Order: sequence, then structure tokens, then C-alpha cells
Amino acid sequence: MWSKEPGKDERGLYIAALVLLGAAVLLWVLAQFVPYVRGLFQWFLPCPIYALTGLYCPGCGGQRAVKALFQGDLLHSLYCHPFVLPALIYLIVFMGSHTLNRLSHRRIPALSVKNWHLYSLLGLLVLQWIVKNILLLAGVYHI
Repeated sequence: MWSKEPGKDERGLYIAALVLLGAAVLLWVLAQFVPYVRGLFQWFLPCPIYALTGLYCPGCGGQRAVKALFQGDLLHSLYCHPFVLPALIYLIVFMGSHTLNRLSHRRIPALSVKNWHLYSLLGLLVLQWIVKNILLLAGVYHI
């Protein structure tokens, strides 16, 4: 699970995650100080699957969950889309371990991405999609 020498694929994933996290931090900072950017968080893209079928797609609620995270509301983020917070935590642990691995010149092991990590996250994504639609049809859940 932890390796001293990250693989080539993990280096590419690390760089992509670094760019993604950098963009997220930049967006958060801009949203704190630039009213126009803050105003962008008031608009959500409509889901075409929800518009056509009346059922949630696996990503429905993701934008609201990210907005709630930006505002520091973890519970509301989990309510909107239970996948976003665990995926972010995994990303932070992955990034932190790989950064420490690089800074320590490979003395501190880095998290190796295993198939079961990805299957677990995918399973959580599918499970929340099914549960949200069951609750939607029962009339007890709406985002």
C-alpha cells in the first residue's frame, strides 16, 4: 500500500492532482476577495439526465457539494453528494504522501494507488446514486 518509489502512472496522477488542487485553491481565494467570482457560485449547471428523466445522475449534487465544501459546511456537502468529501480526503492523503516522499528524497513512503481504492470510490459513487434515487422516488430527499 505504501511504496518508496512511486510508479510512472502515479507521478502523472500526482501532477494532475497538483494542478486540480492548485486550481481549486486559486478559485477559493478568488471567491473570498472578488465579488464577481463569488457570484459564480450562485449558478449551477442543470443536469440533462435529471431534466429528461426526473431521476438523479451519479453526479447530481456534486456542484452543490463542492460549493458547501468551499463554504466549510461538511455536513451539507455530504448531504448533497456523499462521494465528494471522501474523494477529496483520498486526494489530500495521496497528495500529502507523494509530496512528503519527494521532499524526503524517497525516505518517506508514498501511498500507492491500488485497484481496490478506485473500486471503493466507484462503489460509493454508485451506492449514493442508487440511494438518492430511491429516496427521491419515496419523496424524502431532494437536492
